[in-house]
Amino acid sequence: MSHSQIIRRAAVAAAVGAVFAGAAGSAGAASIFGAGASAVKNSVQLIVLKDYCATGTINFYDTGTGTIAAGGQPSGGIFRIQCSASSISGFSSSVDIGYDTNGGSWKGFTSVNSALFSTATSQNTAFNANPVATVQTTGCTVQSNIAMAVLGQTFTINYNYGCAQKNLVPGTDVVSFGLTDVEGPLFLGSTDNQPLVNNSWTTNSSTGPLPIYSNFATGSELANFPQQVFGVVFGVGASPKLYAALVTDQKATGILASSCPSVAPAGVLTAAQQACAPIITRAQYASIIAATGGALNSSLAPLFVSVVPTATTFELARRDQGSGTQASSNAFFLNDGCGSAATELVTAPQIPYGSAGNVSYNATTGNVQGKLITPTLDGGTGFGIGVISVENESKYSAGAGFLRLDGFYPSVANAKAGLYAYVSEENLHFNPNATGDALVFAADLVATSGSSPKLSESAYNYGLSTSVNGIVPLYSALNTGATYGNGASLCAGWQHL
Repeated sequence: MSHSQIIRRAAVAAAVGAVFAGAAGSAGAASIFGAGASAVKNSVQLIVLKDYCATGTINFYDTGTGTIAAGGQPSGGIFRIQCSASSISGFSSSVDIGYDTNGGSWKGFTSVNSALFSTATSQNTAFNANPVATVQTTGCTVQSNIAMAVLGQTFTINYNYGCAQKNLVPGTDVVSFGLTDVEGPLFLGSTDNQPLVNNSWTTNSSTGPLPIYSNFATGSELANFPQQVFGVVFGVGASPKLYAALVTDQKATGILASSCPSVAPAGVLTAAQQACAPIITRAQYASIIAATGGALNSSLAPLFVSVVPTATTFELARRDQGSGTQASSNAFFLNDGCGSAATELVTAPQIPYGSAGNVSYNATTGNVQGKLITPTLDGGTGFGIGVISVENESKYSAGAGFLRLDGFYPSVANAKAGLYAYVSEENLHFNPNATGDALVFAADLVATSGSSPKLSESAYNYGLSTSVNGIVPLYSALNTGATYGNGASLCAGWQHL
């Protein structure tokens, strides 16, 4: 890390510490609510469970609808964790941290824009499908003492599922922190990245899709925020039948070795297994997702060279507008949302306006991944394709898996080596009025050094000790201090200059 970067991080810690010192003695057992990116939901869970919960009873609440198997993971888009604070937590009271991912990264800005929070939450769900929410801690069904696995580590929890969603109330509840998969300008720079009125994306009317907000703004932050905390690796995933068909074709053309399996191995792939993943080019995927002029919009036939399937209809499983995953895809493949300095052709993404067609519009990463395992708008071929974050690699099943983009597998190692370019910049936003334990949490999430064990799991350092979660540090010795930050320029490759 450069000297200037160290100074900046030190300034953040000092500013947060100063505000916390002023709030000493005022902390209570307040809830800390966050909202935003679903692509890093697992990462947030691991940070809380590993570093803030003491040994003992951990209650995990979410909107999932059924039990989990031992070693499984809850699937709800909104979760809340309550436990006694660990000795290293620095918290003055017990832990109560919730995170809402339904609707995606745009919700991260509700932590720093009270008007946006009020607008988002005061609307009924007929207007806004995803008001900012947490979950009730009563009325759930409990699965006691179950082993929960998250990013390679296991925790014993009481899993409370089927919990009712509770919309947060402006003026009473506070969104303390938010995470966005991309920089703010990508949301501000394109209406294609801003959330829509509920169901207007499929309403066949003369007005077309309707934006929820007429003036989307980021808002004021806690001193020295937002923080660019890590890079998120994204990949193009394929359903089991599409994956197998591509393997067959690319074996026939000599791109893949004859020994490569026709199904993606379950779990996190080894380097040897990654070499057997079929290839898709950036231009091909752009053609699939572009609203107009895409040769692959309705048929995947052009993906095949030698062994072309008889039927090539497919489902494009995309995230909803307001999703950071979707904003990153729009920018990386279509240059949509780029600043005025970009000179590349800008193409709008497909949405299922007018009729559902073959495009599904999904509120969470989990929903997209479910479609990549079992597509439903595929016309009977079993072909499905879409983008999700690489921290979800271990959740693939039934032979679904990531494709190699321009010949390189979406892995942390390839991203660190500069071989894989589809990496976005995760931004941490924090409420400017945060006090008490929320400020402790803010300081921890951007910590870069120190003796506390929890610092190894801070958002900034997260990924340094593991290579399987799809997270890369923004500043890496492997890149001689080069930043993974995109500077609002994810467009046109790694960085538009």
